Amino acid sequence: MEIRMVCSIVLSCLLSVLSLQAQERPVSVKKIPPAVLAAFHKSYPSAKMRGASTEDENGKKYYEIESLDGNQARDILYLPDGTAVEIEETVPADSLPAAVRESVAKVFPGAEITKAERLTKGNASSFEIHVQSGPKKGSVVTDTGGTVLEKHALSAPKKKPANRTEEEGEDD
Repeated sequence: MEIRMVCSIVLSCLLSVLSLQAQERPVSVKKIPPAVLAAFHKSYPSAKMRGASTEDENGKKYYEIESLDGNQARDILYLPDGTAVEIEETVPADSLPAAVRESVAKVFPGAEITKAERLTKGNASSFEIHVQSGPKKGSVVTDTGGTVLEKHALSAPKKKPANRTEEEGEDD
């Protein structure tokens, strides 16, 4: 029962993130509340800001700071008072819990992990893992114990239509 509750919480957190991302608007550093900047610099003193955005969800305003701390990419979602509500950070594939790596291998046998991220919201964490097998790409979200919460099957990248010049079009 406890595992199902944790899975439900993590899944609802992920769905919240997806809905928030759809409404992101870039914002200049000057428009970020001082409490958010102070919290960011206190928690990550050597990190460099790569970008910032603002988001509105259910009447609440959030600020997201995209950062790079050495080789560590990290996005932090803050409330205007400086409270961090979500942290998304890249992690090396070999540092993933064994249960997570095993789940990825079962879902995508033979695929290579191309990117792994730890998502933390409150005390709940999950992992989003992107994989590639030949030209096909896919992803999976698991909890820390390896239970699959979401899966995007391997698929080939969508082909973009060839850009044709007017001259090419006239010859048809």
